Amino acid sequence: MKIDYYLNARNIPLVYGETFVSLVKKADFHACRIILITNQRYYDLFSEKINHALGTHQTINWYICRNDVHCNTMSELEGIFSFLEELPKGQSLQLVGFGNEGVIQLTSFLRKTSVYPTASWLVPLSIQAFSQALLPFAAIEWQNKTVMSVTAEVQQIIYDFTLTNKKGAGKLVDFMVFLRCGIVCSHDFLQQLFKNYPDQKRLQQTSFNGMLDKLLQFYEIAGPQINQFGQPFEQAFLRTENGHLLSGSMKCFLGMLLHLLWCQETASFEFNFKNFLTWLAHLGFPVDFPKEIFLSDYTENMMQQLKEGASLIFLSDIGQQQKNTVQPTPVQLLTTIENYQKIVAEIRG
Repeated sequence: MKIDYYLNARNIPLVYGETFVSLVKKADFHACRIILITNQRYYDLFSEKINHALGTHQTINWYICRNDVHCNTMSELEGIFSFLEELPKGQSLQLVGFGNEGVIQLTSFLRKTSVYPTASWLVPLSIQAFSQALLPFAAIEWQNKTVMSVTAEVQQIIYDFTLTNKKGAGKLVDFMVFLRCGIVCSHDFLQQLFKNYPDQKRLQQTSFNGMLDKLLQFYEIAGPQINQFGQPFEQAFLRTENGHLLSGSMKCFLGMLLHLLWCQETASFEFNFKNFLTWLAHLGFPVDFPKEIFLSDYTENMMQQLKEGASLIFLSDIGQQQKNTVQPTPVQLLTTIENYQKIVAEIRG
């Protein structure tokens, strides 16, 4: 199936329901050098299959990034540039970003800045990476901060269900994308998630494929806002002592929840946060706030981010963004975290 996704004033072909291998076999890459940018994990899993699908094509090169979702760094970009310098000049490039969120951003950035005639396919291998491919920008990071950003340009986005069938923790990480869509864009959609995935068994056994159309709708309308929700709270963990005890996905998850609770407490809208958190814990999410992280330290780092210009989306209700800027005080932030810890304690009972 092929549909058009509206991105940066252009309709981008988005293919799903057809495998990447079948598309590769049909594509005409005769005049191009193919550069496959991927993570080590996916190279180990799929390189043999893809090399076989490309058959006797002699102009294939792989560039292997580390597995970190934040592999879109200055050092990795420099590595790709050095890699390209070693290749014969004068040939058009067909970039294929085949991997996680960082690979998707690296490929989009390279497509925009390359001095060679370049086309690009994005092949995200998770819902998280897929949502990144739908955003209108691609960024390069240094020390966990964005230092360069360009308008994303892509020839085609391919979402292959056969390469993304996850279970366990990976399913939870992908589910966070849909949670943010509901929180930022639609209370009805959030309720639909609760009905469709009432427990851990249903979440692990039910595909997300039926919700991709809604995901595309939400990202066309408010992709940057969905992606940004929770980020300042997440980034504060990176600056806080013992923040390393949280995985990247846990920082993202707790950042989203703290952001939501702060919005509710500030706007005083009706939402049963305790029931919401109980459901997430029932699905298998680790909802505890680490005891090793000092609240005063975390709050200070959060406020420092806001002073440096971090944008904080404010919801006046679930699915309703307020245009006016609202900034928290240190006391409000500390109160939000303390209230979050009390709710978790009540759930653990």
